[in-house]
Amino acid sequence: MLSTELKKLHKMCLKIGSIDLTGIEKDVNWDKLFSLPKDYWVEDMAETRKFLEVELGQDMPPVIQKEVLDQVQRINNM
Repeated sequence: MLSTELKKLHKMCLKIGSIDLTGIEKDVNWDKLFSLPKDYWVEDMAETRKFLEVELGQDMPPVIQKEVLDQVQRINNM
């Protein structure tokens, strides 16, 4: 059973039809609306990595370093 916090988070997540687009456009391309292209992820991770390296430097925990590298690899494999 999902915890109360997870249930609340799930309700907050956007899904098809969850945005009222009345009067904006007749046929909404939901796939395009919700898409996040690979270029976005590459740029976002570069910024995140730079931020962590500048702010934490040598103090960055190894587990965070590994997560960042793993995420970069997953994005590169998209």
